[in-house]
Amino acid sequence: MATAVTLVAGCSSGADPAPSPPVDLTDSALVAGAYANPLDPVMFPDPTELATITSATEALITTCMAEHGLTYVPGDAFPRRRTAADAQYTYSVTDPAVAAEFGFHPASWVEEVRSASGSRPAPAPGYEEALFGQKDKKEVRDDQGTVIATYDPDSCVGRAKDSVTPDWAAQERTFTIAADILLDVADRVQQDDEVIGAMRDWSTCMQDHGFTYSSPMDANGDERFGTDLPTAEEIPVAVASAQCQHDSGLLRTWSRVRATLTQAALDAHPGIVSEWLDMQRSAVDRASER
Repeated sequence: MATAVTLVAGCSSGADPAPSPPVDLTDSALVAGAYANPLDPVMFPDPTELATITSATEALITTCMAEHGLTYVPGDAFPRRRTAADAQYTYSVTDPAVAAEFGFHPASWVEEVRSASGSRPAPAPGYEEALFGQKDKKEVRDDQGTVIATYDPDSCVGRAKDSVTPDWAAQERTFTIAADILLDVADRVQQDDEVIGAMRDWSTCMQDHGFTYSSPMDANGDERFGTDLPTAEEIPVAVASAQCQHDSGLLRTWSRVRATLTQAALDAHPGIVSEWLDMQRSAVDRASER
């Protein structure tokens, strides 16, 4: 059963001049042991909805490229989005079972490295032009007239976007706003007194396992583990790090403070999450009709 907690936005290192409304916290459906973050729906879209949209978009692009006499390689049109399985890496690895298999390396990264082990032939002449066209051919403006994106509506990608995800530019802008908020929050979280104390408890837990690190990100960033694939040396450190996240209470504290600060930051952008979800569901409806 999800745990609900009501907190007032702010952090122990300093109070906001004007207190924000209370923040209702619930257990994360993405990261076991963590609190959900208000921006999770934007950063980690529902996998079923995302798959529906992606399938319809890729099918349109495949057909369009065939009209140009070209064979489309699935995945070429859009950068890979982080999935729900990647959510835990916001806090470094947090699942001991996942750490036992992948270390500090995200599973999606490992799978991508393994699938790219073979060399890909150079794209056929005209491939990129047919796919993306003239990327700045048309401007997309918001309600205030500000240019928020450019694209080529006659390209295969442009045609697919307009057909399945006509609000793609607004969604991308919301994603960028969300990412910027979370980057700022990440810096503030590291200065929070409760988080600093929980990091010390995590470090003590790690010492009990025979490892000396000041934080999970410090362990995650150990240059010895900067390899394409996880190593035997990395695995036990990652497993201990993940277990200590729970045993020390760090994950709970870290995610709670992060969620509280995120909600406070969202006061400057009211409604962006619900608006993003409305656009996503509209895209799902369009994709389902194809």
